[in-house]
Amino acid sequence: MTTLAHYLTVKAAQDNAFATISAKLDDPNLRMDDFALMVKAIELIETVQDTDSYDALLRKVAAKAAG
Repeated sequence: MTTLAHYLTVKAAQDNAFATISAKLDDPNLRMDDFALMVKAIELIETVQDTDSYDALLRKVAAKAAG
């Protein structure tokens, strides 16, 4: 796989992960075990190309945790 193709694949997967996690955090019926999984998923994203989206997710997690 070329470097550009690999980057685009990783970027698409990362965008999808951010969107999925964000949508789950917006769910009013989010259970605490699902919340813990979302936090862990964010921690496991090692290489973040889109730091603005990553920061937005961290703020959303903090707001959800605060209640």
